[in-house]
Amino acid sequence: YIMYLLINNSYNDLNPKATPMLIKYFSKKKIEIKVINTKYDLVKHLKNKKKIKGIILSGSDLSYSENFCHNMLDINILALLEFDIPILGICFGFQTIGLFYGGTINRLKNLNKGKQKINLYKNELFNNITNNNFYQYHQDYLVKIPPNFKIIAKEKKIINGIKHKDKPIYGVQFHPELSGNTGFKIIDNFIHICTNY
Repeated sequence: YIMYLLINNSYNDLNPKATPMLIKYFSKKKIEIKVINTKYDLVKHLKNKKKIKGIILSGSDLSYSENFCHNMLDINILALLEFDIPILGICFGFQTIGLFYGGTINRLKNLNKGKQKINLYKNELFNNITNNNFYQYHQDYLVKIPPNFKIIAKEKKIINGIKHKDKPIYGVQFHPELSGNTGFKIIDNFIHICTNY
């Protein structure tokens, strides 16, 4: 019996678009995914670590540069500290991984929004990905990656993907779950990584 945890960073968003798409995709594939909205939700799963295959840290309207992240940060950090399994951070989740391990976040003048061409570097997360147009929606961005990480995707000058050098921890700035079939192929690759870990 296995399941995935989705740290729902858009818990307080009025109209979250991305997180529901992930939940829908997992249920379509008949894979159990537990949505974690509070620290209490996550703590309950700590005693059943063996059952959990992977964790996704979702996107969010929260912003590090504007400091309104309150308790969501705790939940993400608890997940990163307590679980030794593959983790995928998306958008805000990606920035959280970057910050937690020692990277630096900055803010763009304007919101970076829409489908864009992203350069993907060879990596198991991007296996068999042929189309590299992905949906972006962010204003904060990672300026400096943490030590122990390498860049796996870039859009012009902006870092769009990182991976830990030793652990199966991945982050993407773009939204695979809002990028159509190509994006879901990345989610499939992540599931494959988790299954084989």
